[in-house]
Order: sequence, then C-alpha cells, then structure tokens
Amino acid sequence: MCSETLVEAIDIEKKYGKTRVLGPISLEIHPGEFIGLRGPNGAGKTTLISILAGILKFDSGTLNRSKEAKYGTSYLPQELSLYETLTCEQNLRFWGLTHGLPPSAIASRTRFLLERQGFFDKLKCPVSALSGGIKRRLHLATALMITPKLLLLDEPTVGADPDSANLILELLRHFHERNTAIILIDHNYSELSAVCDKILTLDAGQIVQEVRP
Repeated sequence: MCSETLVEAIDIEKKYGKTRVLGPISLEIHPGEFIGLRGPNGAGKTTLISILAGILKFDSGTLNRSKEAKYGTSYLPQELSLYETLTCEQNLRFWGLTHGLPPSAIASRTRFLLERQGFFDKLKCPVSALSGGIKRRLHLATALMITPKLLLLDEPTVGADPDSANLILELLRHFHERNTAIILIDHNYSELSAVCDKILTLDAGQIVQEVRP
C-alpha cells in the first residue's frame, strides 16, 4: 500500500449464506478524495462503506487501512444517531466526549458546526422539537466533532429539505478542502456531481461505472 493511501481494498467479497452481496471489489482511497457512490437499492453501497469503516467483516480479499484511517475515520449511517430527549448541545457533547475531546474543544466545535449549519439558535432545543432537515444537519455534526481523515456517509441528505441539503453539502465541501477523504452514498446524481471528484456506480455488488464530473 502506498504511504499516501488511507485505505486499500483488494478483491473484497461479502456473502450472506451462499449469496454474494458484494464483490469482488478493489478500491483505493487517498487523502482529499471525494468519491460518490450510487446505484439501485441492494447494490452493496452500505455494505461497502461498512467494510471500509472496519465495522463489518468481509469473507475474502484484503483490506489495508492506514493508521490515520484506523484512528481517524468517522462513519455516519443513514439512521439518525441522535437522542431525542437531549438538546442539540447535549447530543454533540456526548459525541465529543466519545472522541475524547476536552470540554473547551467540545464547546468551540459545537458552536462552529451549528453556526455553519445555520441553527445555533437551536442549541438548547431538544432533538424531538427539531424539523427533519435540522435533525439531518445535527446528525452530520455528530460525525464531525473531530476533523476526520476519512468520512463515510450513507445518504446524509435523505429526507432533508433543499436548504438543509445545501447546507450539508457546503459543510462537506469545507472538510474536503481541508484534505478529508470523503465517500458519499447518494441517489441524487446532481448532488454527487456538485461535490465529488469521481462517482462510482455499483450494481449487483460490483463497480460497473466510474465517472469524473
């Protein structure tokens, strides 16, 4: 693996029973890359990024993850990882503490993220009182309490209103400009083409197309 490669996947395959749901797939991820993933439901997109994150075992192939990727990866699932009875501030404090941040860093990071996402005035609001779009913005913020080396995102704009989706994509651009490698699953090709360096299409568990917008 090249010293500047964050993750190298070689002929990765994943099966459930006798059914192969992914692979063989080979892929390299480098610092500062912004890769989009698209394809029909069941194509293997979520399976792929779960393997790249190191949270799902694969059945064959080789996965090399650099030290930076092992300790500097943020993974954002499609399902909201928020505590509805806690406030925005309390949710981000929880995730900041999970990452081992000191209280002062948690406070400054919270302000930065909520201001960039346009809802710092909701700091003390419980999540249950937020709109769906703001929940999506807060959901992304939980993954960005650190500046990750690798950010893996599973449809972060799904169900969000256009303004919220635009704010989410703008924040991703901000981190991309700071050399974070990003892999984004999205069914919206226009969103992918607006932010990604290249777009990979998966079908039946394999990469069938690569486009550079």
